[in-house]
Amino acid sequence: MRFASASLFLIFAFNLSSVVLSCRTTEVRKEHLILANSSEDIAIFSVSNEVLSSILPHNIYLLNSIFSEQIEISPILKRVDYRLSILSSEDWNALLEPNTLAKLDEMLSESIQKNPSGAYLILVKKDDPLSPLTKILRTSILYIKTVNGEVIIIPDLRQNITFASQYKFDDWSIYTLEKVKTSYKQDLRVKSKGTPMSFYIEKSADKISVYGRVIIHKEIELLPKPILLRVPDEEEINTIKSDWQSVPDRIKILDDLRKKKLINEEEYQNKKKQLLDEL
Repeated sequence: MRFASASLFLIFAFNLSSVVLSCRTTEVRKEHLILANSSEDIAIFSVSNEVLSSILPHNIYLLNSIFSEQIEISPILKRVDYRLSILSSEDWNALLEPNTLAKLDEMLSESIQKNPSGAYLILVKKDDPLSPLTKILRTSILYIKTVNGEVIIIPDLRQNITFASQYKFDDWSIYTLEKVKTSYKQDLRVKSKGTPMSFYIEKSADKISVYGRVIIHKEIELLPKPILLRVPDEEEINTIKSDWQSVPDRIKILDDLRKKKLINEEEYQNKKKQLLDEL
Protein backbone atom coordinates (compact mmCIF):
# COMPACT_ATOMS: atom_id res chain seq x y z
CA MET A 1 0.00 0.00 0.00
CA ARG A 2 2.80 2.37 0.91
CA PHE A 3 4.57 1.60 -2.37
CA ALA A 4 1.37 2.21 -4.32
CA SER A 5 0.78 5.50 -2.50
CA ALA A 6 4.32 6.62 -3.21
CA SER A 7 3.92 5.74 -6.89
CA LEU A 8 0.68 7.68 -7.11
CA PHE A 9 2.34 10.66 -5.45
CA LEU A 10 5.24 10.59 -7.95
CA ILE A 11 2.83 10.39 -10.90
CA PHE A 12 0.81 13.31 -9.49
CA ALA A 13 3.97 15.37 -8.91
CA PHE A 14 5.23 14.67 -12.44
CA ASN A 15 1.90 15.64 -14.00
CA LEU A 16 1.73 18.79 -11.89
CA SER A 17 5.25 19.82 -12.93
CA SER A 18 4.34 19.18 -16.58
CA VAL A 19 1.31 21.44 -16.27
CA VAL A 20 3.38 24.19 -14.62
CA LEU A 21 6.08 23.90 -17.29
CA SER A 22 3.43 24.00 -20.02
CA CYS A 23 1.87 27.12 -18.49
CA ARG A 24 5.25 28.82 -18.30
CA THR A 25 5.99 27.98 -21.93
CA THR A 26 2.61 29.38 -22.95
CA GLU A 27 3.27 32.55 -20.95
CA VAL A 28 6.64 33.05 -22.64
CA ARG A 29 5.03 32.61 -26.06
CA LYS A 30 2.28 35.07 -25.17
CA GLU A 31 4.82 37.62 -24.00
CA HIS A 32 6.66 37.57 -27.34
CA LEU A 33 3.71 37.22 -29.73
CA ILE A 34 0.50 38.84 -28.48
CA LEU A 35 -2.75 38.71 -30.44
CA ALA A 36 -3.64 42.35 -31.09
CA ASN A 37 -6.60 41.96 -33.46
CA SER A 38 -8.34 39.27 -35.46
CA SER A 39 -11.17 38.46 -37.83
CA GLU A 40 -12.31 35.36 -39.67
CA ASP A 41 -9.46 35.62 -42.19
CA ILE A 42 -6.85 37.90 -40.56
CA ALA A 43 -4.79 37.64 -37.38
CA ILE A 44 -2.49 40.44 -36.19
CA PHE A 45 0.11 39.90 -33.45
CA SER A 46 2.41 42.44 -31.82
CA VAL A 47 6.00 41.17 -31.80
CA SER A 48 8.34 41.67 -28.85
CA ASN A 49 11.72 43.35 -29.09
CA GLU A 50 13.37 40.13 -27.91
CA VAL A 51 12.04 38.26 -30.93
CA LEU A 52 13.03 41.03 -33.36
CA SER A 53 16.59 41.10 -32.03
CA SER A 54 16.95 37.37 -32.66
CA ILE A 55 15.43 37.13 -36.15
CA LEU A 56 16.18 40.40 -38.01
CA PRO A 57 19.32 41.30 -39.95
CA HIS A 58 21.37 43.51 -37.62
CA ASN A 59 21.15 46.67 -39.74
CA ILE A 60 17.36 46.48 -39.82
CA TYR A 61 17.07 45.81 -36.10
CA LEU A 62 19.24 48.83 -35.28
CA LEU A 63 16.73 51.12 -37.01
CA ASN A 64 13.63 49.59 -35.43
CA SER A 65 11.19 52.13 -34.01
CA ILE A 66 7.64 52.10 -32.60
CA PHE A 67 4.42 52.56 -34.56
CA SER A 68 2.96 55.59 -32.79
CA GLU A 69 0.45 56.97 -35.28
CA GLN A 70 -2.15 55.64 -37.70
CA ILE A 71 -0.63 54.28 -40.88
CA GLU A 72 -1.83 52.43 -43.95
CA ILE A 73 -0.06 49.32 -45.13
CA SER A 74 -2.25 48.99 -48.23
CA PRO A 75 -0.32 51.56 -50.37
CA ILE A 76 2.82 49.47 -49.81
CA LEU A 77 1.29 46.04 -50.39
CA LYS A 78 -0.57 47.24 -53.51
CA ARG A 79 2.83 47.63 -55.14
CA VAL A 80 3.90 44.04 -54.42
CA ASP A 81 3.00 41.30 -56.92
CA TYR A 82 3.69 37.58 -56.74
CA ARG A 83 4.45 35.22 -59.61
CA LEU A 84 1.57 32.86 -60.34
CA SER A 85 3.74 30.39 -62.23
CA ILE A 86 7.48 29.78 -62.28
CA LEU A 87 7.13 28.90 -65.96
CA SER A 88 6.07 32.41 -66.97
CA SER A 89 7.86 35.69 -66.35
CA GLU A 90 4.70 37.68 -67.12
CA ASP A 91 2.18 35.75 -65.03
CA TRP A 92 1.78 38.02 -61.98
CA ASN A 93 -0.99 38.78 -59.52
CA ALA A 94 -1.60 41.19 -56.61
CA LEU A 95 -0.28 39.97 -53.27
CA LEU A 96 -3.61 40.62 -51.50
CA GLU A 97 -7.09 41.46 -52.75
CA PRO A 98 -8.42 45.06 -52.40
CA ASN A 99 -11.10 44.16 -49.82
CA THR A 100 -8.48 42.38 -47.70
CA LEU A 101 -6.16 45.41 -47.86
CA ALA A 102 -8.92 47.77 -46.73
CA LYS A 103 -9.77 45.49 -43.82
CA LEU A 104 -6.09 45.19 -42.92
CA ASP A 105 -5.65 48.98 -42.74
CA GLU A 106 -8.55 49.26 -40.32
CA MET A 107 -7.38 46.39 -38.11
CA LEU A 108 -3.79 47.65 -38.01
CA SER A 109 -4.89 51.12 -36.94
CA GLU A 110 -6.91 49.57 -34.11
CA SER A 111 -3.92 47.44 -33.10
CA ILE A 112 -1.57 50.43 -32.97
CA GLN A 113 -4.02 52.40 -30.83
CA LYS A 114 -4.52 49.55 -28.36
CA ASN A 115 -1.06 48.00 -28.35
CA PRO A 116 1.75 50.12 -29.91
CA SER A 117 4.65 47.96 -31.05
CA GLY A 118 7.76 48.07 -33.22
CA ALA A 119 6.47 45.25 -35.41
CA TYR A 120 3.33 43.30 -36.21
CA LEU A 121 2.98 39.80 -37.57
CA ILE A 122 0.05 39.60 -39.98
CA LEU A 123 -1.47 36.27 -41.00
CA VAL A 124 -3.94 36.24 -43.88
CA LYS A 125 -5.71 33.01 -44.79
CA LYS A 126 -7.83 32.07 -47.75
CA ASP A 127 -9.91 28.92 -48.03
CA ASP A 128 -8.96 26.39 -50.67
CA PRO A 129 -12.04 26.33 -52.97
CA LEU A 130 -11.68 22.56 -53.45
CA SER A 131 -11.60 21.80 -49.69
CA PRO A 132 -12.83 24.93 -47.87
CA LEU A 133 -13.17 23.26 -44.46
CA THR A 134 -9.79 21.56 -44.19
CA LYS A 135 -7.37 23.37 -46.54
CA ILE A 136 -6.17 26.97 -46.62
CA LEU A 137 -3.62 29.20 -48.30
CA ARG A 138 -1.83 31.33 -45.69
CA THR A 139 0.39 34.37 -46.29
CA SER A 140 2.47 35.78 -43.45
CA ILE A 141 3.73 39.37 -43.37
CA LEU A 142 6.05 40.93 -40.79
CA TYR A 143 5.47 44.69 -40.76
CA ILE A 144 8.31 46.60 -39.08
CA LYS A 145 8.62 50.30 -38.25
CA THR A 146 11.98 51.99 -38.78
CA VAL A 147 13.18 55.52 -38.09
CA ASN A 148 12.37 56.85 -41.57
CA GLY A 149 10.10 54.21 -43.07
CA GLU A 150 9.00 50.59 -42.86
CA VAL A 151 10.20 47.10 -43.70
CA ILE A 152 7.95 44.38 -45.11
CA ILE A 153 9.05 40.76 -44.69
CA ILE A 154 7.04 37.96 -46.32
CA PRO A 155 8.18 34.62 -44.81
CA ASP A 156 5.31 32.59 -46.29
CA LEU A 157 3.63 33.24 -49.62
CA ARG A 158 0.30 31.44 -50.09
CA GLN A 159 1.48 28.52 -47.98
CA ASN A 160 -0.74 25.46 -48.51
CA ILE A 161 -1.89 24.02 -45.16
CA THR A 162 -4.09 20.94 -44.70
CA PHE A 163 -5.87 20.04 -41.44
CA ALA A 164 -7.03 16.59 -40.37
CA SER A 165 -10.53 17.89 -39.65
CA GLN A 166 -12.50 21.13 -39.91
CA TYR A 167 -10.11 23.85 -38.75
CA LYS A 168 -10.67 26.61 -36.18
CA PHE A 169 -9.00 29.98 -35.61
CA ASP A 170 -6.53 28.52 -33.11
CA ASP A 171 -5.43 26.00 -35.75
CA TRP A 172 -4.46 28.36 -38.57
CA SER A 173 -3.20 31.23 -36.36
CA ILE A 174 -0.44 29.23 -34.67
CA TYR A 175 2.86 30.62 -35.91
CA THR A 176 6.56 30.68 -35.05
CA LEU A 177 8.77 33.46 -36.39
CA GLU A 178 12.13 32.21 -37.65
CA LYS A 179 15.38 34.01 -38.40
CA VAL A 180 15.20 36.07 -41.60
CA LYS A 181 17.50 34.52 -44.20
CA THR A 182 18.71 35.40 -47.67
CA SER A 183 16.50 34.35 -50.56
CA TYR A 184 17.17 34.44 -54.29
CA LYS A 185 13.71 33.32 -55.38
CA GLN A 186 12.29 35.55 -58.09
CA ASP A 187 8.66 35.14 -57.05
CA LEU A 188 7.99 38.75 -55.97
CA ARG A 189 8.32 42.10 -57.67
CA VAL A 190 7.81 45.75 -56.69
CA LYS A 191 6.00 48.28 -58.87
CA SER A 192 8.13 51.35 -59.53
CA LYS A 193 5.57 54.17 -59.23
CA GLY A 194 5.40 55.76 -55.79
CA THR A 195 7.64 56.32 -52.79
CA PRO A 196 11.07 54.59 -52.75
CA MET A 197 10.80 50.81 -52.36
CA SER A 198 13.35 48.09 -52.94
CA PHE A 199 14.38 44.56 -52.10
CA TYR A 200 17.01 44.49 -49.36
CA ILE A 201 20.65 43.58 -49.96
CA GLU A 202 23.72 43.50 -47.72
CA LYS A 203 27.28 44.02 -48.94
CA SER A 204 30.36 42.54 -47.29
CA ALA A 205 33.99 42.37 -48.32
CA ASP A 206 33.57 39.27 -50.47
CA LYS A 207 29.88 38.90 -51.31
CA ILE A 208 26.48 40.49 -51.79
CA SER A 209 23.55 38.93 -49.94
CA VAL A 210 20.07 39.32 -51.41
CA TYR A 211 16.92 39.10 -49.29
CA GLY A 212 14.20 38.28 -51.80
CA ARG A 213 11.44 38.29 -49.17
CA VAL A 214 12.48 41.58 -47.50
CA ILE A 215 11.23 44.89 -48.94
CA ILE A 216 12.38 48.30 -47.72
CA HIS A 217 10.00 51.26 -47.89
CA LYS A 218 11.38 54.82 -47.60
CA GLU A 219 14.13 53.94 -45.09
CA ILE A 220 17.09 55.76 -46.64
CA GLU A 221 19.62 53.96 -44.44
CA LEU A 222 18.58 50.60 -45.90
CA LEU A 223 17.61 51.35 -49.51
CA PRO A 224 20.27 50.09 -51.95
CA LYS A 225 21.57 52.22 -54.81
CA PRO A 226 20.25 51.61 -57.35
CA ILE A 227 17.01 50.25 -55.90
CA LEU A 228 15.97 46.70 -56.80
CA LEU A 229 12.39 46.21 -58.00
CA ARG A 230 12.98 42.48 -58.46
CA VAL A 231 15.47 39.93 -57.21
CA PRO A 232 18.53 40.02 -59.51
CA ASP A 233 19.86 36.88 -61.14
CA GLU A 234 23.41 35.61 -60.56
CA GLU A 235 24.94 37.57 -63.45
CA GLU A 236 23.39 40.82 -62.23
CA ILE A 237 24.61 40.15 -58.68
CA ASN A 238 28.15 39.71 -60.00
CA THR A 239 27.84 43.03 -61.85
CA ILE A 240 26.68 44.80 -58.69
CA LYS A 241 29.56 43.23 -56.77
CA SER A 242 32.09 44.25 -59.42
CA ASP A 243 30.85 47.85 -59.46
CA TRP A 244 30.89 48.03 -55.68
CA GLN A 245 34.39 46.56 -55.37
CA SER A 246 35.71 49.04 -57.95
CA VAL A 247 34.72 52.05 -55.81
CA PRO A 248 37.96 52.09 -53.71
CA ASP A 249 40.04 52.01 -56.90
CA ARG A 250 38.05 54.89 -58.37
CA ILE A 251 38.56 56.91 -55.18
CA LYS A 252 42.33 56.39 -55.51
CA ILE A 253 42.19 57.68 -59.08
CA LEU A 254 40.20 60.65 -57.83
CA ASP A 255 42.88 61.37 -55.20
CA ASP A 256 45.56 61.34 -57.91
CA LEU A 257 43.56 63.79 -60.03
CA ARG A 258 43.31 66.16 -57.09
CA LYS A 259 47.03 65.88 -56.30
CA LYS A 260 47.85 66.69 -59.91
CA LYS A 261 45.41 69.62 -59.69
CA LEU A 262 43.35 68.31 -62.57
CA ILE A 263 40.21 68.84 -60.47
CA ASN A 264 39.56 71.38 -57.74
CA GLU A 265 38.58 70.62 -54.13
CA GLU A 266 34.86 71.12 -54.67
CA GLU A 267 34.80 68.75 -57.66
CA TYR A 268 36.81 66.23 -55.66
CA GLN A 269 34.45 66.29 -52.67
CA ASN A 270 31.32 66.08 -54.83
CA LYS A 271 32.62 63.13 -56.84
CA LYS A 272 33.91 61.35 -53.75
CA LYS A 273 30.51 61.69 -52.11
CA GLN A 274 28.88 60.12 -55.17
CA LEU A 275 31.28 57.18 -55.02
CA LEU A 276 30.77 56.67 -51.30
CA ASP A 277 27.02 56.70 -51.84
CA GLU A 278 27.45 53.65 -54.08
CA LEU A 279 28.74 51.75 -51.06
